[in-house]
Amino acid sequence: MSAKRKRAGLREMAEAAATEASRIRAAQAALINAGHRTEAHPEMIRRAEVFEDIDRLVCAIMPVRDEVFRAVAPVLKTNSSADPIQTNNSRDA
Repeated sequence: MSAKRKRAGLREMAEAAATEASRIRAAQAALINAGHRTEAHPEMIRRAEVFEDIDRLVCAIMPVRDEVFRAVAPVLKTNSSADPIQTNNSRDA
């Protein structure tokens, strides 16, 4: 049996979302520069925008994380399959 995974902190989530958005945009630019596409793929640009929005949302939550966690705690308690959110992660600061 494998060990339970460590939950990601808010800062790590925001960084992952921002990195993925940048990766998508860079890949689309590289395809255009290499002549494989004449313009960026709209669905991929939309995906990059979604990751950018996730980054902004998580960054907006960081300063008020305790209040947000208290607000969503009842929902998490009713979902028996949900892993608890770690609130003492230094990466969340």
